[in-house]
Amino acid sequence: MIKATFLDRDGVINRDTNYVHKTSDFEFITGSKEAIQMLTQAGYKVFIISNQSGIGRGFYTAEDVEILHKYMIDEIEKYGGKIERIYYCPHTAEMNCECRKPKPYFVLQAAHEFDIDLRASFFIGDHDSDIACGKNAGVHTIRVLSGHEANGVSHSRNNLYYGARTASLSCAEGNPKADFVCADLMATTKAILKIKTLQELEKIDFTGKKIVTTNGCFDVIHEGHLKALRESKEQGDILIVGLNSDESVRKLKGPTRPINNEFSRACALAAIDYVDYVFIFGEDNPIAFLEILKPDVHTNSEEYGENCVEASTVKKNGGKIYLIKKIPGISTTNILNG
Repeated sequence: MIKATFLDRDGVINRDTNYVHKTSDFEFITGSKEAIQMLTQAGYKVFIISNQSGIGRGFYTAEDVEILHKYMIDEIEKYGGKIERIYYCPHTAEMNCECRKPKPYFVLQAAHEFDIDLRASFFIGDHDSDIACGKNAGVHTIRVLSGHEANGVSHSRNNLYYGARTASLSCAEGNPKADFVCADLMATTKAILKIKTLQELEKIDFTGKKIVTTNGCFDVIHEGHLKALRESKEQGDILIVGLNSDESVRKLKGPTRPINNEFSRACALAAIDYVDYVFIFGEDNPIAFLEILKPDVHTNSEEYGENCVEASTVKKNGGKIYLIKKIPGISTTNILNG
């Protein structure tokens, strides 16, 4: 099956200046064309799903929208990107149609027409209706702040802040909770493309590179995590982070954890500059993936010591264990307990 990225248009690809329908008023958001090219090259089919109530309100015609979309597609193709199809709803909310977001009609139609694996796909938008549409269709959701500000938070802040604070940003006013919140389409794309399966990592040629691995739950990213990840990256060229799945976190931490789902946690890690790749594993410990990746260095917290459970696997494949000192008093548990 095929993986896909579903994009809202206004506020994600282009500046949202209200009822955009003329090419003269259409302005690409910086990096959006390049981001679509990156998604295309990575094997994602890219779709646009847009509410165009201006048609229903008589502000412009369907022909105006088609002309604008041809211009947009041509410009994107100049950068090597491809829009597989654009779906748009011409109705107003008052018409109570079946195709207007947040209803998932067009996502499900695309899934049927193109044999899309919804579990491996994303909806990226800047409105509540985009996030709700993605949730209703069963795809991962990412809210970008390039269109309308989310709860007054300036998108000039570090992307990691958005990811770490997704729950409070998305739900503070009863909004649908996105899995992740990021600055814009380019920042989102960079994060998404760092998230790999173990099988995908096996196919990457790391010849001549010193590989470093580490692993953990990373439920609520804090200062201690950032220190450990930064220090891990300093031990080699490529840092690969193994992330415990939701199920394995529950086994390790109890039924009330994780606070953030595995996709949200993976995006938050991938948004950190010194993390090169993230993958999700379901086992209780990292032995299986260490056998496959055979890192030059595997980092761990000093509390586990040189004879940690990973040590024999890493060392027999020619690697070494590097221990990282914790910051006293800093942990996810302490944060959650106040």
